Amino acid sequence: MWLQVGRTNNNPVVMVRYYYQCVEELGGCPRQLRTDPGTENGVMAGVQCYLRANGTDNLAGENAHCYGASTANERIECWWSHLRCSRTSWWINFFKELRDDGVLICGRILHDECLWFCFCDIQQDLDFARMHWNTHRILLPTFDTVPGKPDELFFLAEEYGGVDQLQPVSNTKIEELQSPCDNSVVQSEYQDYFEYVLELNGLSKPTNWSDALSLFKYLVQVAG
Repeated sequence: MWLQVGRTNNNPVVMVRYYYQCVEELGGCPRQLRTDPGTENGVMAGVQCYLRANGTDNLAGENAHCYGASTANERIECWWSHLRCSRTSWWINFFKELRDDGVLICGRILHDECLWFCFCDIQQDLDFARMHWNTHRILLPTFDTVPGKPDELFFLAEEYGGVDQLQPVSNTKIEELQSPCDNSVVQSEYQDYFEYVLELNGLSKPTNWSDALSLFKYLVQVAG
């Protein structure tokens, strides 16, 4: 549904913003949301139950969310393994080499902020991975799955003998959640400063890892 690069993976307000953006885009929420019991999912669980508060089925209200160990979900664990092997391992090793070579000093706020500024276009890589997965064809299943392309199975469920479980959410409720979710965006004076340096020197944001690394070294030198 979404695959986002972000500054944190444990801030519940940031996590719920991703969930909110998905609900807003689709105009509805799932009949039931299942997450692992991490603290980052607490706000999202509350919002899901709020959106389903007026439902009349057995999964409405507080039943609209349930917790479960991520290790018990073999499909998502398999998918994360696939993503790491096919896409993210390269980035993990790349950043480890920068750290080991002393180019990147983890925990130094200037380096952390500059890294985020220069390499946030990793999102393009994740967008490709998401698009590729959602449009690939699942062949005849060996387990309890349905063959077909994930996008088609989701948006055209009835064509494959399924039922669309998307629960409509009113514009009023979506608007009520907009302000608190938008306020979760992290603001940083460092990011504003880096933008100023680029504008002052006629530079543009990098579009590949090599240019991003060059810009990182330059900004760290200028700001340091």
